[in-house]
Amino acid sequence: MTLTDGQRRRWRKWLMIGAIPVAVAGTVLSVKFFATELSADATVTAYDHRAYQEAAEQTEPLFWWNFYEQWKAPYDKGTALAMSGQFEDARALLEEALTLHDDPESVEYCINYINIVYVIEKQGDELREAGDREAANELYREALGLIEQAPPGCMEEPAEREPNTKQQLEESVPRIEAKIEEDDGGGDGESEEQNGEEEPEDGDGGDGDEENMSEQEKELQEREREAEEQRQNQDGYDGDEEGDGGGVDKPW
Repeated sequence: MTLTDGQRRRWRKWLMIGAIPVAVAGTVLSVKFFATELSADATVTAYDHRAYQEAAEQTEPLFWWNFYEQWKAPYDKGTALAMSGQFEDARALLEEALTLHDDPESVEYCINYINIVYVIEKQGDELREAGDREAANELYREALGLIEQAPPGCMEEPAEREPNTKQQLEESVPRIEAKIEEDDGGGDGESEEQNGEEEPEDGDGGDGDEENMSEQEKELQEREREAEEQRQNQDGYDGDEEGDGGGVDKPW
């Protein structure tokens, strides 16, 4: 069958119209890939420079473009917020990432799980510093409960070059338990002081010395806390075993 010139023109027209969706889809995919890569690179750069708030902001495009691994956007942002000390928002995002991940036996799932344990522990630390020991202990026990209920895959020996999630979870237990014991046993010393068993060394200026010592203790405690946070931010889970705990794992 021989096509006339008019039929050929109509065929070309319909072929061109049919190719438009394919071209648009290709353009969208290209933009998606480019935007995702830019966002990921910017997040890594900011995180490495300890600009954690900036790193959190750089993750925003991932919420729009990363359709394949939807858990990564809340995980990346939650990790950055945790390192900047915004534990409440970080916990919500990390828990969201956990629900979006479909493989509880994977390394990524276990890393996210550990980060949630870490954030809950740090929330307890904040309450303890504020003097609310009962609420702090509840969070510590919640963190211990998560460790006890960890997926089996998180408690296995790691493959080569994979993070040792089993070790990280196991090492968290005595550290968190020690904080609960410290809080529960901290009342004896206070009661002894209230009963007058310990007297100020300088009777003439006792009240003033106690007030000055209180300010010094607060300043020392604040300095120790800042130094500890700096160590945690730098070392992460591979860092100082003598500190209050590890940092969250990096978002890549």
